[in-house]
Amino acid sequence: MRISRILTLFLALALFPAVSWASLGGSDATIDADAAKLNATIAIKQDSNYTQYNLSLPSKVQVREYVANKKVFAVVWEGPHNPNIHQVLGSYFSRLQGTPTFADHASAKFIQPDFVASVRGSINNHHGKAYLPENLPFGVNSKEIQ
Repeated sequence: MRISRILTLFLALALFPAVSWASLGGSDATIDADAAKLNATIAIKQDSNYTQYNLSLPSKVQVREYVANKKVFAVVWEGPHNPNIHQVLGSYFSRLQGTPTFADHASAKFIQPDFVASVRGSINNHHGKAYLPENLPFGVNSKEIQ
């Protein structure tokens, strides 16, 4: 029953108003245009192994996209509600429709060889993280993605 509630939550998240930004595993080419469409401010943080794009939406949702070799290898979000999860995860969204590796009343974790995601939330406090382990740049630990 608990897993059913979590799956219902994830499906509901997909129904949020459609917004567009670079999806997990996709190209970084749309980040600037997407920020403009969302009326979001964008801040860029350069690390030696990747670039972090921080999008601040007027709705107070923060989306961080981690890019290496022109591909988004990780996304993190937080805010009073979730962004459009389907848009953020792109083709990886369907992975959330399977059985989570771990789940409780407020969080779920999906761990697969090529995709890892964790989502937790409560009223006005939502957080999520997804990354592609095989695409992590050399020397980058998944714990750096926050």
